[in-house]
Amino acid sequence: MKTYAAGILFKSGGKIFLVKRGDDGSWAVPGGKLEEGETPEAAAKREVLEECGFDYSAPLTPHTLIDGYVTYLADDAEQFDAVLNDENQACGWFSPDELPEPLHPGMVAMLDAEPLNEKDVAGLIAGGQLTSPQFFRNMYLWALRITGTGVTWRSKFRQYAYRSPENYLTDDFLA
Repeated sequence: MKTYAAGILFKSGGKIFLVKRGDDGSWAVPGGKLEEGETPEAAAKREVLEECGFDYSAPLTPHTLIDGYVTYLADDAEQFDAVLNDENQACGWFSPDELPEPLHPGMVAMLDAEPLNEKDVAGLIAGGQLTSPQFFRNMYLWALRITGTGVTWRSKFRQYAYRSPENYLTDDFLA
């Protein structure tokens, strides 16, 4: 599935930042659709700037990917005062135990989902759903071409490669 939209889950001091959407009155993380040629991370940061007037420049960690919507995590953010545009009615920092209602269905799914792990993010990069590199917790994950592990042959614009299965990292990682 292609990634078509992105948002940011801001966490600070045990609270999360949510906006009340103007279209249906539900609460969710700020975010929106990718523009042509835009990466999911760039789209998420742009949407936060447009919707909340907050320019977040630190690296983001992919948190969940549900139905083509990637939510990035900013768990080291300082609480900020948003300046909302006309897409949202309200905003605030909320304790996870006292979230406002109604939550957007995508927000409910994101909160119920298991956060992505290193293997998940690597698979999404390999599958083209996330761009390379991706910041993940305290490191960057890259899409790499591993050479020198088998036989390769090139003919102008085509390349063929064989790598013996014994040279793979692990079956689980490469799945």
